Amino acid sequence: MKRKKRSIPHRVRDILIFLITILGIARMYRRWAKKNGPLVRVLVFHDVHDREWFELMMETLTKHYHVITPEDFHAKHFHPNRINVLVTFDDGYASWETAVQSVFKENELRGLFFINSALMDVAHNGEWVELFMRERLLISPRAPLTWEGVQKLHDAGHTIGGHSLTHPNLTNLSEEDMVREILDDKHTIERHLNTILTDFAYPFGTRAHVSEAVCESVQASGYFHGYTTVSRFVDFDEPFSIPRTCIENESTPHELKRWVGGGYDLFVILKDICVR
Repeated sequence: MKRKKRSIPHRVRDILIFLITILGIARMYRRWAKKNGPLVRVLVFHDVHDREWFELMMETLTKHYHVITPEDFHAKHFHPNRINVLVTFDDGYASWETAVQSVFKENELRGLFFINSALMDVAHNGEWVELFMRERLLISPRAPLTWEGVQKLHDAGHTIGGHSLTHPNLTNLSEEDMVREILDDKHTIERHLNTILTDFAYPFGTRAHVSEAVCESVQASGYFHGYTTVSRFVDFDEPFSIPRTCIENESTPHELKRWVGGGYDLFVILKDICVR
């Protein structure tokens, strides 16, 4: 796999995370975090462009960490000494069926897949898919997952979660529209799969996209967990603000380990301090 050249800001970020790691700062951070119990990290992927790359990522995780299932996460079945890692996915891409599922099957792994049900509804209409991805996901078009693909993931033992109907910034919506985005999405997925959803990932998921009102609406819709994209180790006292670390396509195994180990968390904290 040939890696694309990264921008200067990303290269500076990666150098800082490298320094945070080799200087032992991330190790001290883990020791501090472990005072609250076993270390748990939730990762989030999106579209998987390269099956071999994803296979390498999973090989790295299974070798160096304790990879857990959604069921383990819900039941809090964790390894007391290793970093526990839950793997999740957002939006809904065909690559989950063509690449991710086969890698998971080979490694006996199970993941948590958050989908936008309105994208599944238009998956067979190329024009609508392109519009949805450009205007809602803010990305260039690529092949979407279908309802048939969602069913295959569910049948294979993976957990499906809600991600809203159309991936809006929920904090910008009226209460009525916010409830519709969350609840109609939940009901649509449950109807298709004949199951009950317990997990919801906030669209975009940053602090700017997750308000107290949004969390309350997710809880009122019958969910038990809400997932952000704020990177840190999991604090189970906040079930509707579960942090996740976004993994970028083309990340190397060494970069993955630095991010899982807390290097990226500390970089974000440092960046926030400097911005202030």
